[in-house]
Amino acid sequence: MNLLYSLQCQEFSSQRNRRISPLRAWLSAHASSSLEKFQQLEVSGYQKPLVFQAETPMRKFVAYIDPEDKFSVADKLSQVNYARIMLMSSNQLCFCLQVSILITQVEEMILSLESMNKYKS
Repeated sequence: MNLLYSLQCQEFSSQRNRRISPLRAWLSAHASSSLEKFQQLEVSGYQKPLVFQAETPMRKFVAYIDPEDKFSVADKLSQVNYARIMLMSSNQLCFCLQVSILITQVEEMILSLESMNKYKS
């Protein structure tokens, strides 16, 4: 969530920086709607509810996210992201989870290769 929140910064989310990190690139492409919803929440001072709507008007709900302002920014963003995910169809959700797992595996491989290269040096 901290990484997603950091993507608000134009330099941090630049195309050059997205090429460095597969996770950053994936979040930029697939989680920006969560960040946009969170920005709506920030503008309201965390006081107004957010309306989440799926493909049809019948699939929507209103959510109050920490109106007492007790949680960290990352926790609030996590709640917004979870609410957004709840509206996804099961096919979309499965795909997102599979991609997330693959990105984690790729990043672990990159870290492993980097540590091997440091060891060889």
